[in-house]
Amino acid sequence: MDKKMTVFFSKNTGNIEGIFEDEISFENAFYERHLDVMSYCIKAVIEYDINVLSGASKYRVDLEKQQIVLKEEYQNKPINIF
Repeated sequence: MDKKMTVFFSKNTGNIEGIFEDEISFENAFYERHLDVMSYCIKAVIEYDINVLSGASKYRVDLEKQQIVLKEEYQNKPINIF
């Protein structure tokens, strides 16, 4: 079976609230905050991607395309080597 991860993102802005390995419920991910998070977030179980999982703050969900995309401020950003 392919490895999965769960993404919780704002249904209004596409901002990612949390990413977790495997499939996880709102209740287990957010404990006492789960009702609040459920009111504005969508849960999506997707194919595992280590880059997204380890760098979640650099990504958002494009609500129109329904895709996880790199935030604009990280696109084409040069990497200094010295």
